[in-house]
Amino acid sequence: MMKFSSRLKRAFVNCDCLIVIPTIVLCIIGVLMVYSASSTNLAYANASTTSYFKRQVIFDFVGLLIMFGILVLRENGLKKFGTNLLKFITIFLLIYVLFFTAPVNGARAWISLGIVSVQPSEVCKFMMVLWLSRELDKRHKSKKIGKKFYLSSVIVTLLVIGMLIILEPDFGGFCINFSIVLVLFAVSFLCSGKRGKVNNILFFVFSSLIVMMGLFLLRADSVVSWMKENIHSYTIQRFIGYQDPFGHVATSGKQLVNSYVAISNGGIFGLGIGNGIQKRGYLPEPYTDFVLSVTAEELGFIGVLIILIALATLIIRIIVIGAKENELYYRLICYGTATLFFTQSFLNIGAVCGLVPITGVTLPFVSYGGSSVWILSACLGFVLMISAKQKDRRRQKDLEVM
Repeated sequence: MMKFSSRLKRAFVNCDCLIVIPTIVLCIIGVLMVYSASSTNLAYANASTTSYFKRQVIFDFVGLLIMFGILVLRENGLKKFGTNLLKFITIFLLIYVLFFTAPVNGARAWISLGIVSVQPSEVCKFMMVLWLSRELDKRHKSKKIGKKFYLSSVIVTLLVIGMLIILEPDFGGFCINFSIVLVLFAVSFLCSGKRGKVNNILFFVFSSLIVMMGLFLLRADSVVSWMKENIHSYTIQRFIGYQDPFGHVATSGKQLVNSYVAISNGGIFGLGIGNGIQKRGYLPEPYTDFVLSVTAEELGFIGVLIILIALATLIIRIIVIGAKENELYYRLICYGTATLFFTQSFLNIGAVCGLVPITGVTLPFVSYGGSSVWILSACLGFVLMISAKQKDRRRQKDLEVM
């Protein structure tokens, strides 16, 4: 008991404020905006106006417990998470949600557990960061990073898991997981000598071609016309609405157009919390994907700026921690987590502003949801642990110098 209490005390002494404070700020804004965005529609439905608010408070509280719980784990606690067991559990959940759950909003992406629904693609993000970091670190230490390992890992991570996510379909989750894989492979190749640098160049050339091709397809009017004539799925309609929102203002472009209106209404200082208009039946489920639109309308540019600063502080700090780390495994965890936060934030903010198609990705710690908050909190817990280890090493060096 004494040993645990001393470890707990040391963990909190080493706690990184540039990680914890922005997280708490985002959680506070998220709780306020979830309540504001959901209470009106709940009142219309004669339901409790605080139901989503109470759930979000619980989600955030549990998330903070997860984050600080991982922080006080022993060193071997970090190693045990990066195992094949986590990968197999993720694949099982992805298969289960695909074949044994009912579709919601055109996708089979959630497993209902009563008060909370688990999204396997969220668990997959956590798995990608930890499992792939572990695998790349092991191959790097044994000097087995080469074409065979590269190809086999891409097949396992992108083809098997990626195809399961696409079949849901969850293109937002696929983009985030693909980005994590891209960054982790790039970092590991850069750390593996000349052979790695050559593979890294080829990898980026290949991925750049894919990105350019994707952007071309999204903007090609002929392809969009073909989709209009031949495909009528929920996901494709989102892409059509992104390409021409005002031409489909009554159907697939409704969300984006109303998001524009909300942002325009907010101005610099906003209309005030609770005074937003677009959340009142114009934006479907405004407390999830489009909570930033409600924030822009009620808190204005200032409120959005606070969220952006908090997210930027988190991402930059995680990258700095990773850059200072000498051990590849810990460095990859940091860079993978930073990629997760950046890509998820970009997809959500981009969808609200019409820069990218709507993919249903939540805004970290601001949008309503339990599984997203818990996965992001777990990733931050590992980053906090790595930061605490670095502080211990610096303190030990200072004692040796003295």
